[in-house]
Order: sequence, then C-alpha cells, then structure tokens
Amino acid sequence: MPPKRGRLPSRAQIYAGALSDKYILAWSNSLMDNFIMDVQGSGYIDFGDGSPLNFFSMPVKTAGLIAVLVKCLSIAVK
Repeated sequence: MPPKRGRLPSRAQIYAGALSDKYILAWSNSLMDNFIMDVQGSGYIDFGDGSPLNFFSMPVKTAGLIAVLVKCLSIAVK
C-alpha cells in the first residue's frame, strides 16, 4: 500500500494509473473477479506466465457484507 499519509487514491484514480508499479501485487481488469475476491476474502491468482497459481488472502471480515447481500437478494426476489 502507498504511505497512509493523506487520502488514499480512489478506485477511479487507481484505474487511471495513480499507483506506481512498486505497490501493485496483482491486477485484475474484471470487476466481477474483484467483487468475488472481496466477498470470498481470498482467491488464486494466475499471472499467465506458466508459474504455479498464487494464493492471496485479504484480512477482512466479510460476514457483514454477505448479510447485506442476502438481504438485498431476498428483497429483490419478493
């Protein structure tokens, strides 16, 4: 992560290139893959260079997000 002094860049700024290469571990241009990784809290990354898959996990609690999604989906189905 960049230094935490001041505001961190927004997602739009990140997509526009606000982060230098030294801060990037992996990149996905798929918003769906990013969302699934956020919900799951982990996933395998394929760098496409023939190397073995890399396991990434994020230290986040997703229980609250999952509860909100379930509530939203149940409302949408009614």
